[in-house]
Amino acid sequence: NLFISYSVYILLGLYQLKIHEVNYKYKARAESQVRSTYTLFALRYSQILNSDNHSLNIQLRAEALQITRLT
Repeated sequence: NLFISYSVYILLGLYQLKIHEVNYKYKARAESQVRSTYTLFALRYSQILNSDNHSLNIQLRAEALQITRLT
């Protein structure tokens, strides 16, 4: 069964778990006035099944965005 075959490949790929890419982006605006600051963290996981060596690669991206609002 093809589904069972890919399940075995995924389980074997979990032993070869890798973090491909960590992107940390930080943007800040400095203002002289009184401001309210909000920080938004977005963490995204992308699972890429590599058909060459049948390993499951996890792509990790962390983005931090600081939004400054003038009050």
